[in-house]
Amino acid sequence: MTNQPQSIPTEHGPSPRQSFYQELGIGTLLAALTLLTFFPALSCDFVNLDDPKYVSENPHVAGGLSGQGLIYAWTTFDVGNWIPLTWMSYELDATLFGIRAPAFHAVNLAWHLANVLLLYATLRRMTASSKASAVVAALFAVHPLHVESVVWISERKDVLSTSALLISLLLYERYAARPTFGRMAWICLSMALGLLAKSMLVTMPCLLLLLDYWPLNRIAVGHTAGEDGSKYPIRNVWQLLLEKLPLGALSIVAGIVTILAQGTSSALISRTSLPLVQRLMHANTGYGWYLWKTVWPSDLCVFYPLPVQGPPIFLSGSIALLLTGITFYVIINRAQRHLVFGWLWFVIALLPVIGLIQVGGQAYADRYAYIPHIGLFVMLVWEAQRWQAKYPGLRYSGTLGAALVVILFATVSYRQTLVWRNSETLWSHALEKYPDNYGAHLMMGTFRAENRDWEAAQKHFQQALLQRPNFQLAIVQLGDIAKEREDRALAAEYYAWALRINPEDQETSQRLRDLGPVTKASTARSTTVELSQAAIDSNRQGLVFARRGDMQTALGHFEKALKQEPDYADAHNNLALTLQQLGRLDDSRTHFLRAVEQAPENPDFHVNLAALLAAQKDWTGACTHYEAALRIRPQDAEAKMQLEHVRKWMEQLKQH
Repeated sequence: MTNQPQSIPTEHGPSPRQSFYQELGIGTLLAALTLLTFFPALSCDFVNLDDPKYVSENPHVAGGLSGQGLIYAWTTFDVGNWIPLTWMSYELDATLFGIRAPAFHAVNLAWHLANVLLLYATLRRMTASSKASAVVAALFAVHPLHVESVVWISERKDVLSTSALLISLLLYERYAARPTFGRMAWICLSMALGLLAKSMLVTMPCLLLLLDYWPLNRIAVGHTAGEDGSKYPIRNVWQLLLEKLPLGALSIVAGIVTILAQGTSSALISRTSLPLVQRLMHANTGYGWYLWKTVWPSDLCVFYPLPVQGPPIFLSGSIALLLTGITFYVIINRAQRHLVFGWLWFVIALLPVIGLIQVGGQAYADRYAYIPHIGLFVMLVWEAQRWQAKYPGLRYSGTLGAALVVILFATVSYRQTLVWRNSETLWSHALEKYPDNYGAHLMMGTFRAENRDWEAAQKHFQQALLQRPNFQLAIVQLGDIAKEREDRALAAEYYAWALRINPEDQETSQRLRDLGPVTKASTARSTTVELSQAAIDSNRQGLVFARRGDMQTALGHFEKALKQEPDYADAHNNLALTLQQLGRLDDSRTHFLRAVEQAPENPDFHVNLAALLAAQKDWTGACTHYEAALRIRPQDAEAKMQLEHVRKWMEQLKQH
């Protein structure tokens, strides 16, 4: 018998040399596909959405990777995040290239390319399927929902943290083959680095459990724990959970730090502002939205406003049925483990950003799909491969279909990348797709203000306010424009309005103080009755507790003040505001009316009553009291803007 030459493939597959050239060819194609798709990013500028805070106007980043830069990176909660690794990455770029947008974009693209190749290598190593792994990596490389993660400089944290995740998966594969303390230590280190870039990796222990189920097949389902004969020793569920305790501890710590960091930026939306039922409906709708945009990525936008009233019941119910149907399909085909793996990966990886803990005013974000898409693509590609094997006639049509989908996605991503050329193109595109996008109006207004086009900026800020009443950021910007135009009285009105919405806003308080003494229309309080000191003290105590957020205690003090002085206008107004916070709108209305009755010359009472009436859709009553406030204080910016908003709604009702 003669030895078979190594260059000739055996029945077990290609020779090592052929395998090497195959892998090299696939890697080259994936790299070329990624670079061609995102090449326009290299000509993009910084945009005014967070880029100034992160890079272009951040003196700590501009100082480069220095001792002071390291201290800043590890101690700051700037922009509501604790992301030392991301900050150090920016500082390194500044040291090497200066504050030049093309260089930062090139580094973002390099990290994304690394993720594409890492994803292919990870799947290829775990599943031994080159073709399916390559298709998943190609979809990940060019999907339009990933443009934001790649092209937005401020989203460097996405591509960085995902690199750490994929490296962790490769390390975990080695650990699964031969579990040792040292190998688990390397996984912990890799996960920690990912969390230092972005807290999205808090779900990683759960994702590793999914790998145990498939493709590593470590879970003792139909096997005996410790059974030999597999590359990856089988364990029971408790053993698998126990080995991941260190990773779970990292997730808990990262979650706590993230909540603390977000709290410093007032980004977290309270349970009062967004009740649990509404959050669950948003989460349900969110899963449907990401699924739809995965298969049909049209009308993408940098900011999707969170609906104030929540999603329509019919839409939410339809999506719930869709999710139930997919879950049912996965369950009845659970023998195909890739389905369970992919679907649960998608669901679990989206949990931190699906809206159960609402951060910011966006309903969805393209960038949030970056990691969850891995599971969804695996599920779809492996299932398509199964159907191809089941029906051989689909073999060539399936391959052609996959190629066409990748090319189509790459084309859409190329065009979407051009949208990020600069701030003007970014926000013009957003307003073209969604004209009532208050966030886009705010940022376009900011862009116009930076270019001292006060008239255009003012129109955008006013539009933002019409679409989102009491939008504090827009109100402050209108105050800044009034100040630039040297209308100090109007600027003071805007700043005072903003402070009524958020009394803790120190920056706006400083803006108001910087204006100095300003002559304003009368806001006199009622002086027709003499008040007892006890009633005044009770009212003051109520205000103290209200500012702390203890509305129930505040309620008791205001009621006590009114027992002592039934005609105390300020106490009626304060009690009404407290009742409004507690959701008792009818009682609140009664006390606002009493406040206006006792002090009809106070414009603030009219504005407060009008706002409540508008919330109850009593447009005529709201209009009446805003007009009353303006007769007393003609320059009242809040009353003017809200009156315009109410009249707009009344016009729409007439048209319908």
